[in-house]
Amino acid sequence: MLVEGNVFRGNTREAVSTYGLVIPEDSPNTCVCGDFEIDGYVNFGAKNDFGKAGVNVTQWGDFKRAPYRYDLTRLSDVEKVVTRGVGIGKI
Repeated sequence: MLVEGNVFRGNTREAVSTYGLVIPEDSPNTCVCGDFEIDGYVNFGAKNDFGKAGVNVTQWGDFKRAPYRYDLTRLSDVEKVVTRGVGIGKI
């Protein structure tokens, strides 16, 4: 996956993980049964702000550019743009 222009806030332990099985903090599943999924690949494109969250990357890929055009929101504006657009009745 190509990860770029993301901002993480709050109690997120890991913002990005390529390591198979991930159990969310609020999951009732307390089993540490091991890794049942194949590890993925990641590349970081534009800067990200992971806050206090960690990054657990086990494999780096070579995917550097999406096969379509898009415009990234400036990293300093991401939190404001997302906050302004969340909630019932907003798109």
